[in-house]
Amino acid sequence: MLDSVTVANLPAGADAYAGYVDGAFKTYHALAARFRGHAHLLSIAVFASGDAECLDIETGDASPGQAPAWVRRQHGRGISRPVLYASASTMGTVSTTLHRAGLARSSYRLWSAHYNGHAHICGPATCAFPGVPACDGTQWRNNAPGVNGTKIDESVLHTDFFGRSAPRPRPRLQEEPMLLNKGQGARTPVALPNGTKSVRFFSNMAAQIRVDTRSNKGSVDLKLGYDSTHGVDIPDGIHAIVVHRVDGGANDVSCALVA
Repeated sequence: MLDSVTVANLPAGADAYAGYVDGAFKTYHALAARFRGHAHLLSIAVFASGDAECLDIETGDASPGQAPAWVRRQHGRGISRPVLYASASTMGTVSTTLHRAGLARSSYRLWSAHYNGHAHICGPATCAFPGVPACDGTQWRNNAPGVNGTKIDESVLHTDFFGRSAPRPRPRLQEEPMLLNKGQGARTPVALPNGTKSVRFFSNMAAQIRVDTRSNKGSVDLKLGYDSTHGVDIPDGIHAIVVHRVDGGANDVSCALVA
């Protein structure tokens, strides 16, 4: 994502652009006229009285203490995850203020500014800036190349910054489902091909089984209800399990291997 107080300095081709709706540099409308339909757009308010998708928290603009009320107001406008922008040194205070106000972390995004010369998204496991929480995006430099030799701001964002991540694909069955042996105390050994991640069990009647994972995880007891499905994760290096019927064993129970 790119941003600049001068829209003309922004080159085409970025994934996203950010611009201001108020303050000394009202760039958002010019930004939208130029890039709408070609990239994601992020509107920024520099004052807590302004409405936008992002609030700019820095000296002379909004303060951390104004963030909770602003976030709730944006929720009321239909913005599910408003953005809070602040320097890495201030973001810890912003995060703590939002948490103490009872706002769930999933209800807002954090966009930090940290010019350390490396493209990154701030967090304890990345830049490890003292007190900075795991953020959703970071403005990592203010000297990215713009149009005609100008310098602009550049940010790295998580892939779900502007929406939910792509849905996970449905589990891929490695083999056709098989029926477990029936009868009280019956056992069914199941060989697991390489790459098996879990085994799913299905029953359309009540049933109870015990799955011996042949590992240090021991056994897993499952109670299957009417038309229910339960899965058991398979540890790495395990190539077989044994399933025990611990009920009367009269009802059909099937299992399928999932890659």
